[in-house]
Amino acid sequence: CENIIKCSMSLSATSFSAATLTVTFSVTEANKDFALVSSNPASNSTLTTADFNSIGSTEYAARISSGIAVDTQKTFTLNATGIAAIPKNGGLFKLAIRNAYDIDSSAPADNFRHSIYFNEIANATFRPKLTLTYIPVSRRSQFFF
Repeated sequence: CENIIKCSMSLSATSFSAATLTVTFSVTEANKDFALVSSNPASNSTLTTADFNSIGSTEYAARISSGIAVDTQKTFTLNATGIAAIPKNGGLFKLAIRNAYDIDSSAPADNFRHSIYFNEIANATFRPKLTLTYIPVSRRSQFFF
């Protein structure tokens, strides 16, 4: 069970000091762990089953666990690896949310699924939100003598 997230940005930064991704789960999953990881689907606009193999296992944030209920927002706080992966000159920041059973190569105790709301949902409060703290590219002053 993975969800691929694309974040399109038009921003130019010299560095990022912090980043969070807030998502809203649309199903209840008590006592399950989820991780934010890289992804690299073949297309930037269409997903296929072949894209499953493009989902990474390097975790970009601490795992979210327990307390996931319908319409509950959870926030991933990106770690240094996740922050370093953010494109500095804008573009697409391709992410995936992956269950911990997949990453840990362990069998789940039961069947479960997870789902998050995406940008297309009418209720804007449920849409994913990427928050970046950054240092903008400095503008050089030109002095003429």
